[in-house]
Amino acid sequence: MNITPQDMAAQLGRYLGRISGDVFVEPTATTKGTIYATVLPQRSHRLDPAVSIVPQPSSGDEPMALTQRIVLVLHAQGHSNQIVMSKLAAYQSILWPSNRPVVLTETPHMPGIIGVPSAAGTYSVWRIIEMNQLSYAQPIPRTPSGLASAELAIEIHALVASVTVEE
Repeated sequence: MNITPQDMAAQLGRYLGRISGDVFVEPTATTKGTIYATVLPQRSHRLDPAVSIVPQPSSGDEPMALTQRIVLVLHAQGHSNQIVMSKLAAYQSILWPSNRPVVLTETPHMPGIIGVPSAAGTYSVWRIIEMNQLSYAQPIPRTPSGLASAELAIEIHALVASVTVEE
């Protein structure tokens, strides 16, 4: 199975949803939620505030590199700057507790594997080797409809791994 940076966005969204208690919406679902692994749906089709995790072009990949470089931007929208900044700050503290890099783990998988689908089966997933902040959470201009916006950019170096989920 071919695995893409979009799959890493979904894994990160699932992980943040499980740890924070926010609702992650699978890319194929149409339910309302807080975290999306795609651009945000229209305001009436999501919860507020909402965060999208979108892969960016990763031009820094080397053909002989041992890991794949994936750049993701977490884009938050909500009623006020305080709300969107606090949402991204909460996610930032999950990914970097005490602003220190840590190896993220999710039981029962090996270190670096997070956000595995919960349905039984065998999956190809990304295993995070290194994760860096490219920018801290920062406000950006409001949307045309007047919503506050903020972004957080991260860089992940990952390998492909295989995981089996049992019932």
